[in-house]
Amino acid sequence: MVIIRQAKAAEFPELILRRLAVILLTRLDKSKVLVNIETVKFFEATPDTVVTFLNGDSLIVRESLEEIEARVVEYKRKVLTSLNTTN
Repeated sequence: MVIIRQAKAAEFPELILRRLAVILLTRLDKSKVLVNIETVKFFEATPDTVVTFLNGDSLIVRESLEEIEARVVEYKRKVLTSLNTTN
């Protein structure tokens, strides 16, 4: 599974989240996990939200598909904005 590590959300300052290709998600047991979105094959609702990775591993999370989509879009927006401001 391609998870950076489990930790408390407060341990991941915004600066780190912006520099890594990760989004913060919540497992069913309410533990937080950073997921590298570049290694995700797809997200699906079955009805639980399942993250399936390129290597075939999967992870069930509490967030809805809509919440995950918003986080991925926000991450991509930050990346594109930072690329535009450095040129």
